[in-house]
Amino acid sequence: MRQPVPYPLPPTALEEDQWSLLLPYGTPRRLGRGQALYRQGDVADGCWYLRQGRVKAVILGAGGTEKILEVMGPGALLGEAAAFDGKPHYSTCIALGPVEAYYFTVDVLVERMQADERVARLLLRALARKQRVLAGQVEDMAFCSVRGRVARLLQRLFQEHGTPTDRGLACPLRITHAQIASIVGGSRVAVTRALNQFRREGIITGNPDGGWILRDPHLLAAAAADDPTW
Repeated sequence: MRQPVPYPLPPTALEEDQWSLLLPYGTPRRLGRGQALYRQGDVADGCWYLRQGRVKAVILGAGGTEKILEVMGPGALLGEAAAFDGKPHYSTCIALGPVEAYYFTVDVLVERMQADERVARLLLRALARKQRVLAGQVEDMAFCSVRGRVARLLQRLFQEHGTPTDRGLACPLRITHAQIASIVGGSRVAVTRALNQFRREGIITGNPDGGWILRDPHLLAAAAADDPTW
């Protein structure tokens, strides 16, 4: 049995004060809802730092179907794989609302890493965090029930996007059951069943402003541990 922990995966984002070393060397850009920072198949010469707003990374399939890889918020590094290996982007990154981002060319990043080892450490930390999240998703797919996967995703969403309120931790993300199913690799029906269970148990509740409110993080941690006695 998994050990229930408050948040089993590290956040993918780093705090802005850590990025202050690089911001003066980037190009600020603003995008609106539905605009793409980059597209699957495009060749890149740089990557993005997300300062404000939220995005989703998706893999597009035949007929317009999409597999959501991740939903990311401020502090995330985006598109770095294609920037550094010279291959086309394997995903598309789409703004979920107004976005402020900084674009850094590979040449600038390499120059800054050579000039300041703190920049190299910063980028390595960002890459390591994303690698851990990816490994956690693979582990979930291999060993977790759909309920456990949904619980672990909710933990991470509340951790990265949650805001404390008098009712609990509020996550404003408007994400559909079908989108959650795409992220966790389950059916929409199974995801709906899991979310309804969480509501009945008083773990989460709907937020009048959109998204959810986390009422009981300890029970969510038990569900994320995939404890069959829960």
